Amino acid sequence: MEMAEFPYHVTVTPDELAGLVRTRSHYLVAEAPQRQIIDDGVRDLLATHPDLAGRERIELPYRTFVFRAPRAGAPASWG
Repeated sequence: MEMAEFPYHVTVTPDELAGLVRTRSHYLVAEAPQRQIIDDGVRDLLATHPDLAGRERIELPYRTFVFRAPRAGAPASWG
């Protein structure tokens, strides 16, 4: 088995971050009152967190992990 990690980031505005949260399954399946709690929490986080407050752009770090298991007899390399 082989594993590779690919770090990257996406730069978003606070409004884009709020929109991104609204695409997640936990938000989409929530009832309206719970969605409001999530929306309020995102707004509060963006307004009060020292790394986020007042920023026009936010970098969201991501990491993609890739796992590969070659078939029997196949070479075990990425190249």
